[in-house]
Amino acid sequence: MSDRMAASAPPLCDSISDVIGSSPMLHAHRLCKNPNVRLLLKLEYMNPSGSIKDRIVRHMLEELEHSGRLSPDSVIVENSSGNTAAALAMLCAVKGYRAVLVVPFQCSDEKVAIIRAFGAQVIVAEEGDEMSIRQRAQEMSDQMDGSVLLDQYDNAANVDAHSISTAPEIWCQSGGVVDMLVAGSSTGGTISGISRYLKQKNPSLTAVLADPRGSVLFSKLDCNIDDDAVPEAASEGDALVEHKRPRAAAVDRTQIEGLGVSPCDPVPACTLFEYIDRAVRVEDYDAIASAHALARVEGVFAGMSGGANVAAALKCAETITTPTTIVTIIPDGGFKYLSKLYSEPWLAKHNLPSFVHKQKAIADESGLACIPAE
Repeated sequence: MSDRMAASAPPLCDSISDVIGSSPMLHAHRLCKNPNVRLLLKLEYMNPSGSIKDRIVRHMLEELEHSGRLSPDSVIVENSSGNTAAALAMLCAVKGYRAVLVVPFQCSDEKVAIIRAFGAQVIVAEEGDEMSIRQRAQEMSDQMDGSVLLDQYDNAANVDAHSISTAPEIWCQSGGVVDMLVAGSSTGGTISGISRYLKQKNPSLTAVLADPRGSVLFSKLDCNIDDDAVPEAASEGDALVEHKRPRAAAVDRTQIEGLGVSPCDPVPACTLFEYIDRAVRVEDYDAIASAHALARVEGVFAGMSGGANVAAALKCAETITTPTTIVTIIPDGGFKYLSKLYSEPWLAKHNLPSFVHKQKAIADESGLACIPAE
């Protein structure tokens, strides 16, 4: 390593909390073939617990500490699809708090193992449980002495964390040029917080929500793009080529973890629709195809939601004819989904084409995706 490279190395840290943030951004010029589009990927899986949720958990815990609501004996309860739970377990480990996390039955084995590795207690909801994990966490918090519910869905600190950290990094790394933000939503904190900041810098910015089938958020926005409008059999001008994608109507529940809002749950208070302009419906097939394309073309080992975000960004890029910078988020990494997204048996079980073994990458004018080899 040269002296110049060593001088730019990150400083010595006293706590894992200090490592959070300052994630790199990648220009995905190999993936997006539209010459008018600069597609930038914010690589949030580079955070210490492996996801963007490190940012919000650090900020929410700091707010609770400053308010005096936490004591050394506090028990912090939260529900999560897995990433917030892992971030909370990690930070509670170094801060000395006890963490009790409720995760859905769909949560990957890898996520559950990570949470437990940090010493937290994990309750995995049973399939068919009529009580949502949000309701379960609230019930547990009410019954436990000295407990505090983190409440990522309705905690304003979730949104603020992205406005004060993620978004300024994006603006700086992009050179102060961002025309479109594409991001998925579960709590709404990521897209709301980033968009709020970026719209202050560029009032004409368009914020696009990547929403999976089965989520209620898509219907709450105007000017949307639904994959039902895309022909079932892709043509040479489409992002997916030489493969018939399963009809969207056949999918009643997404397999994408940590994305969308179920009809059984209220829309989180952190979802600020005034900062979201439109939505793109993302099918499981396209999210999975894009995740594998990221690995094969850009060397980015993304999770499910990252694949969904990129699929939505490429869909937006298809019709752009003027110079445009699109920023999207890679919230977590593929290591958390080795038993799912990158598992041939799991893909087959859910009637999804395998992208695991021999593949070919097909580029065209609008984008690129990995297609099963014949």
